[in-house]
Amino acid sequence: NFEKPGAEFILRLIGMKRRICLYKYFLGKI
Repeated sequence: NFEKPGAEFILRLIGMKRRICLYKYFLGKI
């Protein structure tokens, strides 16, 4: 169970990293 207070924070960090990677990928394609 992800009931820990830090789990949501970690998931948000992973989401931010994915967004940054996607932005860099699209910027590199243009």
